[in-house]
Amino acid sequence: MEGAFTVGLGDGTARVLANQPISLTTKGTDAITDYLATDAAADRVSAAVDTVLRVIEGFEGPYGVELLASTHWVATREGAKEPATAAAAVRKWTKRKGRIYSDDRIGVALDRILMTA
Repeated sequence: MEGAFTVGLGDGTARVLANQPISLTTKGTDAITDYLATDAAADRVSAAVDTVLRVIEGFEGPYGVELLASTHWVATREGAKEPATAAAAVRKWTKRKGRIYSDDRIGVALDRILMTA
């Protein structure tokens, strides 16, 4: 998928903190345009994509998407609805998450998740 339909997801060589946005290639844009023009589920897919785009606005890179996904998990699966609780839960998963995600950033992600839920 990376390189053919998308760019920015990474192949493991770029640093996640580089915060490069994830985007479609021309081939990816053409494929989704064709799909949405011909598939019976296009309206549902478009609505789902619009919802995701609203949630991830401002978090479009690999760092931001991982931050949102991790924070969403602890909020919905572990009941961590307060910033300090969510931050502690995310950071205890791995040393890496503990290094790259501050309480403030997790709090911002939690606010977005709770506002768009």
